[in-house]
Amino acid sequence: MATRPVPPAQSSEPTKTATDRPTDLGDLGTDRVPGPSVPSPSVPSPSVPGFAASPAGPGGCDARPMTIVGIAGASGAGKSLLARLLYERLSVGRSPADIGILNEDSYYLDRSDLTLAQRERINYDHPDALEHDLLIEHLVELRRGNSVQVPQYNYALHNRSPETATLVPPKLLILEGILILYVAALAERLDLRVFVDVPLDVCLMRRLRRDIQQRGRQLESVLRQYETSVRPMFFRFIDPSKAQADIIVPRGGENKAALEVLLTHLDGVLNQADTPGRVVS
Repeated sequence: MATRPVPPAQSSEPTKTATDRPTDLGDLGTDRVPGPSVPSPSVPSPSVPGFAASPAGPGGCDARPMTIVGIAGASGAGKSLLARLLYERLSVGRSPADIGILNEDSYYLDRSDLTLAQRERINYDHPDALEHDLLIEHLVELRRGNSVQVPQYNYALHNRSPETATLVPPKLLILEGILILYVAALAERLDLRVFVDVPLDVCLMRRLRRDIQQRGRQLESVLRQYETSVRPMFFRFIDPSKAQADIIVPRGGENKAALEVLLTHLDGVLNQADTPGRVVS
């Protein structure tokens, strides 16, 4: 596949006990911003941050520390908004290559062997619809300091595009997607796990606006997909994965207090990565 550079877009945790529970940021007032209470880790288009041509050429770049933050939640919960706000705020005064965003949607399987009508009937909220093995392989390569070719997905055609985008390993990678905490082999590679918790009726309204206005979908198609796959798969796969989260964020990117807590923590992570002599784990 042809590559198209575009401008900038593992650790295992101890086994949780019955008393372990994720931090719920829903009780924080908007006028009160406490310090971070999280453990310190030891669609793509030309506008997606974190993507760029590798400064070391096609062979990749020198290995350096990389922290991966996973943001999960229902479709329409506000994962992309939270990821974008984190990127924009943390990028101030930093190199564009320091922070990147990667979307799980990019790894939907190539369905070129099917007609558009057949692709429209696929359950895209089931784990089998995604090539998670490739996503995990890319995370491993990024941690090794190697650039990867990220697939591009066309929502209107329900299929991959012929092009890929080059992603250079950043110091901080924000991975967002509905199933990233459900797939165990993927969740265990995240240094910080965030779950955006929003009522399903709110998610549906957001999804309707997004899919119709931004992805060229028809109202009837969006509603049918929601009833037959989105809602059932949420209760089967996504909602149970909330138990894997380190932090639960109600209201997504609209939760200003939670945003500030995450910013404080991740700014510290980036500052630690800038410290000379830090060794890649």
